[in-house]
Amino acid sequence: MFTPLKPLKKSALAVAVAAAAASGLSVLPAHAQTPAGARARHQMAVTLDHVAVQVSGPDVPVGVTPYVADPGNSVQVASMSSTKPYSYLSVMAVPFGETLPQSIYAFPESKAGDTAAWTRALHGTPNGPVATIFGQKVRGTIVRSHGNLTGKRGSRTDIRAIEWVVDQGGRTWVVNLQHDQSVLPAGFGTGLTVSSGNSAAHTSVDVKRLSATAPASLVRTPMMQSNDVPLGGDLGLPSWWNSTCDGNGSPLGSSGTFMGLQVCGGGTDKNDLVPGKQQLEWQCADLSDRYLVQRYGLNGPGGNGNQEAANWYNAYPGKFQLHSNGDHAAPVAGDVISFAVGAAANGHTGVVYSSSVDSSGNGMVYFVDQNWTGDNGYNKASVSNWNVEERTGEGGTVQWLHDPNSATPPVASVSGPGAGSVVRGAVTLSASASDSVGTVDQVQFLVDGTAVGTATSAPYHVTWNTLTVPPGAHTITVRAHNTAGQWGAVSSPQPVTVSPSSAISNAVVEPNGTTDVFTRAASTGHLVNTYRDGTGWHVSDLTAGTLGTPALTGRAAAVVQPNDNVDVLTVNTTGGHLTNTWRDSTGWHVTDLTSSLGTPAATGSPTAIVQPNGNTDILTINTTSGHLTNTWSDSTGWHVTDLTTSLGTPAATGTPTAITEPNGNVD
Repeated sequence: MFTPLKPLKKSALAVAVAAAAASGLSVLPAHAQTPAGARARHQMAVTLDHVAVQVSGPDVPVGVTPYVADPGNSVQVASMSSTKPYSYLSVMAVPFGETLPQSIYAFPESKAGDTAAWTRALHGTPNGPVATIFGQKVRGTIVRSHGNLTGKRGSRTDIRAIEWVVDQGGRTWVVNLQHDQSVLPAGFGTGLTVSSGNSAAHTSVDVKRLSATAPASLVRTPMMQSNDVPLGGDLGLPSWWNSTCDGNGSPLGSSGTFMGLQVCGGGTDKNDLVPGKQQLEWQCADLSDRYLVQRYGLNGPGGNGNQEAANWYNAYPGKFQLHSNGDHAAPVAGDVISFAVGAAANGHTGVVYSSSVDSSGNGMVYFVDQNWTGDNGYNKASVSNWNVEERTGEGGTVQWLHDPNSATPPVASVSGPGAGSVVRGAVTLSASASDSVGTVDQVQFLVDGTAVGTATSAPYHVTWNTLTVPPGAHTITVRAHNTAGQWGAVSSPQPVTVSPSSAISNAVVEPNGTTDVFTRAASTGHLVNTYRDGTGWHVSDLTAGTLGTPALTGRAAAVVQPNDNVDVLTVNTTGGHLTNTWRDSTGWHVTDLTSSLGTPAATGSPTAIVQPNGNTDILTINTTSGHLTNTWSDSTGWHVTDLTTSLGTPAATGTPTAITEPNGNVD
């Protein structure tokens, strides 16, 4: 957490340690400089904006992994840092035609032969050590700065920075080396080299990128009252700001922005008159302050752009939440975002008006801002693995202020199967979900109040195995979760009926989606499988092949067991033995159940059924006595029961039939 600092008169390109706000840096006591002498050289090798870059020198941080911007990011920077003592190195590439995002200072457009203008923007002393960068001898600019890198009130670290600017390969390059001033090595910054074999590689940055689509127009409403304005409401024109936007009453671009918030351009040093600590009305922090003051009726604590979120969080304990990169969260509409937190610079801030971030933490956030060249008040930052892009190029991390009471929880409803549907087997459950300010990152499906699956992206659907519940009436409900961490209410129940298992069948659909149809070849009595997989229809003779299933009488009965095994039951032409041709994860197998279990030889065709409890029943008619026999399996293994002897079922002929009732009973 950060407290207000005086405005920093440092390099606005000075990039501080990425994630310094969360690293727990300590301010070290002053010590004498490290004695002069030979120092070991260290390296950083990265690919930045398609260019393979090698940096070598005694002051390159040791034992840390570089951070490298993704190709296409508007700020192409690679950086690495270490602590105790604090040291930092960054290399930035700005393709010709691109303007570096800015917070306080106006940096020139990157173009050939303009390194002098970039060097002047550093506001330092151009008498630093000479570095060799892409074969050019370049004198560095020394910048002395300080910053609160710990988040502790009153903490200050004095920093020595040296920056070198050079043109190469259609880009302006800025190399930045920093160190804790209190333990500065002798000869700091000397001997630095930067090289590349492909510095002219084509840039990954789209220099003609368009800003985010802006809302239509400003709606002027009566003055706000000193109470909370709901998210999406109109802030109106505050009574304390009777001469807006440089005194002419016109917001930048002559249009309104999020919740009617006015974005102003530069041009004068007029104060904004915001209750609390006043600032210049064109500064980036002015916009975030005005938004929070107008919306909540509170006094603004002030501060630089990179302090805005933390200062409001500290000023009003319990009112807001403070998030930062690494929190497994992303900004949503209504949040105030701060860039370059912990950097030795002023940073930038804005108000988030839209967020599109998926359940993996990837996407984009859109925010309104001011004092940023070329965006007309509408800006955006990419989000990768829950880390918001640091747009300023000044280093540090990103924080955002969130009101946990402002967002409306997401809403979800069941869209399939329809109310009153009769279902059986593998059933697709589908839902629709929406969120007013954030992004839905998961939808949970429940049957009779018990979760049966979760979908993390649209279209939201899961597969439900109805064999896990008894036949009969059941209800399906859903609920949604958003990236703001909110669960919505459970939806209205959708009634469905799970039908009992069908009578004897010689066809099954396997869990992998393959359809099997088992038949008896008329001329040979062979067991034949006609099946369809992802490549089409096929025919396999299970008797003639290496499997050797005996020729059969009657027809086959097939089931899919709860463990996903497929069983195909047949009666052997020779001897009437009950045979199981079955497939598990290792392949097809054949078992003679008459020989292995003692199932009596049978006549006719078998019937097979899987009960709701997972037991498998195979019913046959004893060829000698006509007794009804059940060959069945449970969790303990296979068993054989003579139902005529044990229950008194009369002797029978033909083929038995079995069904499961809605109450779970088997007939």
